[in-house]
Amino acid sequence: MELKTMLVPVDGSANAWRAVEVAADLAAKYQARVVLASVLLQGEVPPHIRKLSDLPDPDDPPLAMGGAAVGSAVPPKVLRDIARKLVEQAHEYFTDLGVTDIEHHIEDGSPAKVILQQAEYHDVDMVVMGSRGLGGLQGLLSGSVSHKVQQLARCIVVTVN
Repeated sequence: MELKTMLVPVDGSANAWRAVEVAADLAAKYQARVVLASVLLQGEVPPHIRKLSDLPDPDDPPLAMGGAAVGSAVPPKVLRDIARKLVEQAHEYFTDLGVTDIEHHIEDGSPAKVILQQAEYHDVDMVVMGSRGLGGLQGLLSGSVSHKVQQLARCIVVTVN
């Protein structure tokens, strides 16, 4: 098998991090080029992921109305900062294993669509991604991102639990 370029999506989930570990081992072994991709998170952002950004959120803390806390959407600037930090963490892991040919891509949109577009654009040989990300209920109802990528990608897709 020849492995020249791989795409590794990161979203802050445990499975995505395990995919980073697997991909880094493969990239080091095959001296492959790595494209790290992060799609801006949508919906509710888990607190451990939100803490990655130290940018202020104008609505922190949530307002209390009638005894119930009212959350608000995380501003796009903060989401972009979180995505940048997730990619930087993965980049550092790859470089620690000796991988030097690494690109970063951060985009907004449908995660499966962005991953498939990036895979096509970079002509990757393999996508290495977590089997379940941060999709939550929406992912259960409409199918997981990894399942969509597996069905539609024109390259090898490795999903990591």
